[in-house]
Amino acid sequence: MIEEGNVYNEKIPQEEIEKVIDNAVNTEFVRKLIVSCLKEKPQSCTDIADKIEVPSALVLSHLSYLRRKNIIDVDRVKERVPYYKII
Repeated sequence: MIEEGNVYNEKIPQEEIEKVIDNAVNTEFVRKLIVSCLKEKPQSCTDIADKIEVPSALVLSHLSYLRRKNIIDVDRVKERVPYYKII
């Protein structure tokens, strides 16, 4: 796709391809860290964010994705804070 182009004859710069790949790898890495944390015990978004040192807003986004994919679910809600577990 860099030299020959795609079906529309569009050539994609190497840097753009590398950005897409880096983003995909980083996304999967963070999701695996989240799942790994939840293997220990049910945890809140804040607990996970503190443990893996990722902003809680980003962790929440990944938790939502993992719930939609039926990988995790809410274990309980304590004082209006959901705790997530692996299904």
